[in-house]
Amino acid sequence: MNLGIENEYQEFKAGLGQLDKGLKSLAAMLNKHGQAAVYFGVDDNGDVCGLSIGKDTLMDIRNRIRDTIDPRIYADIQEQTDDSGKKYIKVT
Repeated sequence: MNLGIENEYQEFKAGLGQLDKGLKSLAAMLNKHGQAAVYFGVDDNGDVCGLSIGKDTLMDIRNRIRDTIDPRIYADIQEQTDDSGKKYIKVT
């Protein structure tokens, strides 16, 4: 499944090892445009490569957002699954 292209409103990160970079991009897009979406488990071409998502993964992301972005934002963090069963995370 392909989610399109990166642009000023959305960015793709292949894994959660890029969480800090993704959150920095999220904050920058929100500051500039007031809207943003960062996808984890999606490569630079927009193809879902998938993630292993544990029971605490979404809460860990929420906590990292709370601890690193000021002023505080209230992000929507969703686990999603593509048509082939690959899981990815959308943060808006």
